[in-house]
Amino acid sequence: MKEYLKRIGLYIPVGVWRHIMLGIILALCTLSGMLLGSLLSGRYELNWSTINLKQIIFSLNPGIFEEIFYRGIIVMLLLPLTRNLTKAFIWQIVIFGLAHIKGFDWLVLVDVVSVMIIAIAFTYAAHKTRALLAGIVFHFLHDAFLFFVQVPEGVYNGWQENIAFY
Repeated sequence: MKEYLKRIGLYIPVGVWRHIMLGIILALCTLSGMLLGSLLSGRYELNWSTINLKQIIFSLNPGIFEEIFYRGIIVMLLLPLTRNLTKAFIWQIVIFGLAHIKGFDWLVLVDVVSVMIIAIAFTYAAHKTRALLAGIVFHFLHDAFLFFVQVPEGVYNGWQENIAFY
C-alpha cells in the first residue's frame, strides 16, 4: 500500500513546507486573476460572509479527493493505456473538465474550458513536485475562496463578463 500511495503521489514529500508554499502561491495567482476579472465587470462587491467555515470545510473534499482521484489514480490508470505521460495528462484534464459540467448552454463551455485550464496547473504542480501535496493545497485554497473573488451569486452576464472572469 505504501508503494502504491507513493506511486500516485500521496505521501509527505521532503521539504513539505516548499510544497505547501507552492500551493499557496498558485492559489493566490488564480484567485487574484479571478478577482481582477470580477473587478473588470464593475459589479464586484466585497463580501466577507462568503468566507465561512462551511465553505472551507466543504472545500477540503475536492481539494483532497479530486487531486488523489484525477492527478493520482486516473493518471496511473491512463498511463498503461496511452503509453505516454503527456497523453495521460491530457485525457485526465479533459475528464476532469467534463466532470465539472453544470448544465447545457453555451456559457457552460467557458466554465469547462476554465476548469481544464486550472486542471493544467494542478497537473503541472503534481508532475513537477512528484507529489500531490502542492496540488491539494492549491485546489483547497482555490475552492475555499472562489466565492470571495466572484461577483454576487457568481452570476456573470454574457460572454464578455464570463470570459473576463475566467
